[in-house]
Amino acid sequence: MELIFKFIIAHALADFVLQSDTMALFKNRNYRSPEGLETRPGFPPWYYWLSSHTLIHGGLVYLISGSLLL
Repeated sequence: MELIFKFIIAHALADFVLQSDTMALFKNRNYRSPEGLETRPGFPPWYYWLSSHTLIHGGLVYLISGSLLL
């Protein structure tokens, strides 16, 4: 039960504290900003934002469990 509680807290931290507004919007590949930011040269594509968010989650899972496989 303790491990599940730690994972739930880590998930909440990753989704609400460690995720920026920009990441939350642009990790969705169908999102189009009113300013057209995603069409500007050099602006990271959606999979950059999703991968960054995934690394945050994976890093927290590793810190809690010590397992790279999880």
